[in-house]
Amino acid sequence: MRFLLPFAALAVALAPSPAALAETIDQSPGFDAEALLGHVEFLSDDLMEGRAAGTRGYELAARYVATSFRRYGLEPAGKESSFYQPFDLVEGRLVPESTELSVDAGAGPTRLEMIDDFLVGGSYVDETTEVTAPLAFVGHGITAPELGHDDYAGIDVEGRVLVMFAGAPGTFTHDQRAYYSTRDAKFPNAVKRGAVGLLVVQTPEWYRKYEWDSLVQAYAFPGMRWSGKDGRVKGVYPQLKFGAALSRDGLQKLLEGSGVAPQDLYDQADKGIAGGRLLEGTLTFRRRSEQSASRGINVAAILPGADPQLRDEYVAITAHLDHIGIGPEREGDAIYNGAYDNAMGIAIMLEVARAMSESGARPARSILFLALDAEEKGLLGSDYFAEYPLVPMDQIVANVNLDMPLFIYPLADVVAFGAEHSSLDAHVEKAASAAGLKLS
Repeated sequence: MRFLLPFAALAVALAPSPAALAETIDQSPGFDAEALLGHVEFLSDDLMEGRAAGTRGYELAARYVATSFRRYGLEPAGKESSFYQPFDLVEGRLVPESTELSVDAGAGPTRLEMIDDFLVGGSYVDETTEVTAPLAFVGHGITAPELGHDDYAGIDVEGRVLVMFAGAPGTFTHDQRAYYSTRDAKFPNAVKRGAVGLLVVQTPEWYRKYEWDSLVQAYAFPGMRWSGKDGRVKGVYPQLKFGAALSRDGLQKLLEGSGVAPQDLYDQADKGIAGGRLLEGTLTFRRRSEQSASRGINVAAILPGADPQLRDEYVAITAHLDHIGIGPEREGDAIYNGAYDNAMGIAIMLEVARAMSESGARPARSILFLALDAEEKGLLGSDYFAEYPLVPMDQIVANVNLDMPLFIYPLADVVAFGAEHSSLDAHVEKAASAAGLKLS
């Protein structure tokens, strides 16, 4: 099945001898390692200024990908014979020095400090945010009746700011953790129960892997959301006035005078025990925000399939085109170039598109090549495409994602995340084996 070739491309294109390996795969097109290198070098050049969503650098990168698709003879997938799927972006930027957060458990307010104790971004819809509300702890903030887990059991959190752990319990399977850790699982659950704000605490597991400073660096870049054709900002819950990340020091300050020790909460997270409790104290939060609009761009092309019965089905080959742009200087350099993340994945997509188009051996199904915007802002381009697909969603039979392949050691194996949950698993193994690689 020819739509497996992107997996082979991962193995073949940057291997020591691409042409020799390609010959071992039946009817495989030839891949050009120098072409891959050229794509990576151009897309991660300083000229692109880090390809941040909504910037001129990203638009240059999008033009490069669209021009490449046209040069390879692919058909535009966008409306009006365009390779572009544009959409509206809204950036929320915090006004410096405007943020205040304090808690009063009866002995006077305790002030929490931005950066050291908590991190918060700007609002996407409100210029001014002011909240004064009581607190509640709700474990991981998860309700999963099929797993017998409910962190809201027996407590009323109406009108409260919720303290919850990021992620999901370690007792959940990987798939369950992936789903229940998401904003789309947690935030509507909190809204349904009447919460007015969120304070998210990293688990002990997270702290064993990462430092608080890694979150501080992430918050240096303003957040974004996309707005729909009705003007509403997607992924914003007006009832939740704010969401902030709380450090270990911040949690210690928050709980002073509450009668609850931070370690009690950490122990609950470590053990995956469901449940919550009301907390003593009233929280006060203030901030000012500025919003700005820009344009997002997904870039999409189609290689029509050869089989009259199957050409209306699509295999999507996806990779995100954006990176994080210009930010705090690191060793005198403020441009975050994103060579691996994800110029490499886009380069592989482009080389697969060229090789398949020029091979003359068309796959049975059509191939949708999709370069996505604003992944670094929370999968926004993917989310927009899912809501406004360029081809019927029920005709997309598979998605092969090429985000951030890391060729930082001698290539010996391939990991195809999620393949075991689909009918692709056996085909991936066959493609990897043909390339002389192990499927891990």
